[in-house]
Amino acid sequence: MKLRIVALAFAFAATVVAGPSFAADVVKVKPLAAPLVVKPVNLFQGAYFGLHGGWGTSDATSRYNNNSVNPPSCGYYYPWGCPVDVDPAGAFVGGQIGVNIVHPNGVMFGIQGDYSFASLHDSGVGVFSYGYNGTEVQLNVNRLATIEGRLGVVHGNWLPFLTLGWGWAEAQRSAFNSGILNPPTVDTRWHTGWTAGVGTELAINQKWSLLLEYRYFNGNKQNYSLGFGGGTAVDLNIHTVRFGINVHL
Repeated sequence: MKLRIVALAFAFAATVVAGPSFAADVVKVKPLAAPLVVKPVNLFQGAYFGLHGGWGTSDATSRYNNNSVNPPSCGYYYPWGCPVDVDPAGAFVGGQIGVNIVHPNGVMFGIQGDYSFASLHDSGVGVFSYGYNGTEVQLNVNRLATIEGRLGVVHGNWLPFLTLGWGWAEAQRSAFNSGILNPPTVDTRWHTGWTAGVGTELAINQKWSLLLEYRYFNGNKQNYSLGFGGGTAVDLNIHTVRFGINVHL
């Protein structure tokens, strides 16, 4: 009996001594690993370059610098023709380069320059001398260039934006008349003025994005020396829609 009591006492004492250590091992939980923090990747931040192409139309009004031969004092019943309005339209292709700064709230400020080779063309005929004579006029827009600021807001992988800047358009005007302007007279001028637009980019991954943009260019007036009426003042305004692709560095 005494041996049983001693054995029980020894077992109880062993449990008391070892219990806390055993319990600690049971309830001890391995600390959780620090949560993985993934920094958001801004798909539009930084420098980029790319290619574009599109279609352009224009409004080009013409007026002689000598006002006495402008409408209504010109035309079919007069020995000289009225200035001919031609509105070039056609395709263009080119490239762009720029840089974006995107703030943490998603607002983007950027600057971009682009250059395009264009093939916008139109022609028309001014009839005078009772229909016995006429002058064929052609206007071609051969090159386009802009430098502009961009303002947008990033929404996921979309970047809608507005643009405002300055542009240039090289235009060539020619006039041909078998009796007076033969060979044709040709003059080339650079139209300069402000440009504004609206567009959007879609990032398809961290490197590439697609572009869609409408742009208006107010080219102001340039004087073309075509040998009659003191030259012709042409007011050129161009509307373009362009598609493009950008590579982000």
